[in-house]
Amino acid sequence: MKLLELCGYEPNEIKKELPRVKKALEAYGISQEDIKVAEKRVEKFWDVELKGVRKLLGCQLRDWIDMILAPEEKKKIITCQIPSVGGMPVAAAVLERPHEVWGGFPKIANLHNLGAVFGKLPELLEAAENLCMTPGEIHCGCDMTEIGAYAMGRMGKRKPDLNITWACFCVEAPKVDGLIEDWFGVPTYYINRIQDDGFKETEVPQRIMDYVCAQIKGCQKVMSDTLGWEVTDEMMLKGMGAVMNCYMHWSEIAELLRADPMPLHQADMSLCDYIMFTGVQDLAGVAEALSILAEEVKERVKAGKGVLPKGAPRVMTATFTPISDPGIAHMIEEVGLAVGAVGFRLFDPDGSTKVQMSEKVNLLKWEETIANLYIQNMLYKGVPGKADLIVKGCEYWNLDGILWLNETPCRPFASDALMLKEFIQKKKDIPMLLMDSSIYDTRAYSAPQLRTRVESFAELLRLRMAK
Repeated sequence: MKLLELCGYEPNEIKKELPRVKKALEAYGISQEDIKVAEKRVEKFWDVELKGVRKLLGCQLRDWIDMILAPEEKKKIITCQIPSVGGMPVAAAVLERPHEVWGGFPKIANLHNLGAVFGKLPELLEAAENLCMTPGEIHCGCDMTEIGAYAMGRMGKRKPDLNITWACFCVEAPKVDGLIEDWFGVPTYYINRIQDDGFKETEVPQRIMDYVCAQIKGCQKVMSDTLGWEVTDEMMLKGMGAVMNCYMHWSEIAELLRADPMPLHQADMSLCDYIMFTGVQDLAGVAEALSILAEEVKERVKAGKGVLPKGAPRVMTATFTPISDPGIAHMIEEVGLAVGAVGFRLFDPDGSTKVQMSEKVNLLKWEETIANLYIQNMLYKGVPGKADLIVKGCEYWNLDGILWLNETPCRPFASDALMLKEFIQKKKDIPMLLMDSSIYDTRAYSAPQLRTRVESFAELLRLRMAK
């Protein structure tokens, strides 16, 4: 199967895994024609000349295949939601007993594989609309993908044993998980966070750190009860270490995007971004793929090779480019813009991708480390904190503009966008275009629909740079 070759499968692995792959694709209603379409889409959207990219595509595909077959293979199934700390605790269980546990993020696996690779995501979105998420009400495409999979019976013959979610960021996702718990009988654990931050607080108060740590420890106990064996602190440290190893390679690649010319397509970088959510089942494979890609990108930087001309305007986008439609990332590059940074990739104190642990964090207490990572990202800051971090990011990444492709269906992310623009432009003289979009459901925000405004913004930046 050519698709497996494009996704970095080795010949002996193809021979071994092909029966499982065929069984999983059949369960999802994937035909031979769909596979041919997928092969063309993979070659179109990703730079498969790079071995690291092929390996990352393979990690995504394997995770999806394992997810589909997990009920039949009688594994315990623990699902997670984004943005969440759930992946790190689940990694501990998977590393300890990989043949007994499948853990990961089903909606991200579906968004990438069913959406970006096969181009068949609308069937899940429409199933969600037919079930309960009324069309035209700007529901989150990520949540629609999740409940659509349940509505179509795509979560297998047996329900997940545990769903780890949160109730501290999005107003819709916890409600959807509550519906899934009530309607489909999936036990759910909610990781909460104190929401009484002062509007001007940029540092995370200790009371919030303490509360999140307690929530994460509670997650460890619920996982142990669900699995029937204790997930120990030693296992948690091991799982956290494996995730952080992947993070270090991811950060290395992201930092290389400071080079001019831009050495990597944004669709390929987004593949790295999203694998940090879905790679729980094979962290060693993810680390290897990221490491290979990092070396390949270094070679490009050393040779002065880029995917855009040297001196192209550099911009920051709000979120990762759409997971279900990499064509939007390519459209941005086609009009001459290099995406040098992404809001979701920024961490304090300098706006880089490198997380700085608070001096108060005890690194031997895994829950403190995870809590620090969880709440240090831009997502959990108030408007002043976000604005400060974005301005730092503009300077760190040497940016010419901000292309704020706002996640319009996301209540918490979209609600402060206009205020955020005002705060940023009071702090820094930088052009900022605010646009409605979605990284999950692009039916109303396709590349052709967005192109005209992005083209105009690119021309504005070029004129400004020429002065």
